[in-house]
Amino acid sequence: QPSAPDGVVISKSDAIFAALVEKHGLPAVGAQGAGAVGSAMLTVTLKSMAADSSHKTPISRKLPGGMTVANVKRMCQQLFKLDVSRQRLFTKACTESDMWNAELMEEDLKPISFYVTHEECDIVMQEVDEAVAKREILEKEERRKQLEAAQSKEQAALFAAQENEVAAGKLAVVAAAEATASTSS
Repeated sequence: QPSAPDGVVISKSDAIFAALVEKHGLPAVGAQGAGAVGSAMLTVTLKSMAADSSHKTPISRKLPGGMTVANVKRMCQQLFKLDVSRQRLFTKACTESDMWNAELMEEDLKPISFYVTHEECDIVMQEVDEAVAKREILEKEERRKQLEAAQSKEQAALFAAQENEVAAGKLAVVAAAEATASTSS
């Protein structure tokens, strides 16, 4: 049995696999290293707390740790019939009985392994109240405006300080020129 540089053993009994490896090279397996949570398969129980689907039985799936939160939301949409835009996902350990310690999975582009710390966990889908969602959007917009105003004010203060520094430098040059002119005459 030939051995690959990374320790993968190729079986002689599988002629198709051996031919594919010969033609295309070895598959990229375990690129993140053994035991890395991002590459591991996670056992996830998907539960719905949304009013229209809370009666449905929780569903267990093995998901790759690199799967994004957005993909899990799409999966929940198919399973529980709740639009992605109206979902909020939380993760908690299977051993935890209450939701107080659950972590909000707020970044859709992050892998689920960023939020999941156990190989087995619950992902709980809640329905976003539209009034709360609108209020959160308005609050976020207000924080953005406040940040922009603070940055603008800081930029104006820096610009004024630079102008004062330049003016002081010009005065010093003029004073030095006058002092040199008066001593040479």
